[in-house]
Amino acid sequence: MKNVKYVGGMYVGTEPGEVLDVRPQASNKIMLSNGERVQVRRYWATSAIATGAADTTLIAAPANAQTYIVVLAYTVMCDAATLVTFRSDSTTIGMPLPCAANNGITRPLTGHPLLVGVPGQPIAITTSGGNTYVDMHFIEVPIDVDIL
Repeated sequence: MKNVKYVGGMYVGTEPGEVLDVRPQASNKIMLSNGERVQVRRYWATSAIATGAADTTLIAAPANAQTYIVVLAYTVMCDAATLVTFRSDSTTIGMPLPCAANNGITRPLTGHPLLVGVPGQPIAITTSGGNTYVDMHFIEVPIDVDIL
């Protein structure tokens, strides 16, 4: 007979001589390497980011300066050809992304950080032209947790 327990947001079942069978339960939280669970949050532009915007804040700075923002997934849509650059504290935190007119770029959730902000600083975007729309999924992580 299988023993089933609910452990840390997952159902875990074992039988004598059987390895753990782990099934994740739907959640909007991620467990960090230190065992802390953090909520995955979402940002999306309710209006276009203006043409040629420089360092427009997308995600506000964390309330705790001892944390940083980690972007796990994003989609960028542009209505004209533009170069999109993500920044944190005036530091480029990802490669420049050329976006064709009426096109976009999607980086889906893979479990790996796509963009890592400077501790205590917001995530911003710089565009070279066209109106840009952004959808991001991110977490705030204490600086003493190694996620890379």
